[in-house]
Amino acid sequence: MKRLCAYVVRNSKAIDVFQAMKGGAKLNNPDTASFSREQLIELLTENLVTLRAKSEMKQSELAERIGIGRQTLLSIENRKSKMRWDTFLAICMIFTDHPDTLPYMRFLGLDLTSLKSNISVKGGISLKFDKLWTDYESEYNTVRSVCALPLGLKDSVCPKCGSKAMTGALITSTADESDPNILCKECGYWRD
Repeated sequence: MKRLCAYVVRNSKAIDVFQAMKGGAKLNNPDTASFSREQLIELLTENLVTLRAKSEMKQSELAERIGIGRQTLLSIENRKSKMRWDTFLAICMIFTDHPDTLPYMRFLGLDLTSLKSNISVKGGISLKFDKLWTDYESEYNTVRSVCALPLGLKDSVCPKCGSKAMTGALITSTADESDPNILCKECGYWRD
């Protein structure tokens, strides 16, 4: 069995997770609930190359999956650019969902269960639905960020459930804060 990178950095110390697991060490999640966004981003940035190597994912593949350019990812890995919060969340989702990196994400306290208390949306919006859905076939099923509705859509009503709980959201790769997707906070229906 080929051993890929097994070192992760936590509390400024390189830890060989593979050896710790082999030795039966209990790998408890750190309490990331008290971490600021900047601290969480720093923790992921310190371990990004290791996580990518463990998942055997190329920079271009990870960059495409999270919706950024390969050069941007390279710049983040080399610490020339700071990772944005929506990029952080997207990377955490990908590595939490990958069976080879999930133990590392748990060890670092960066799996989605551990991060639940750190994930809040501007304006205190709570997104409580099982999945996103739309009328047309789409590969997009993750809210990267939420934002204000454009002015002309402030009184929008969900065509599916009739709720006025609509918000702007960045779901598709072409959506941005000036032209967001429209998301119903009640039922999870979204449209371009």
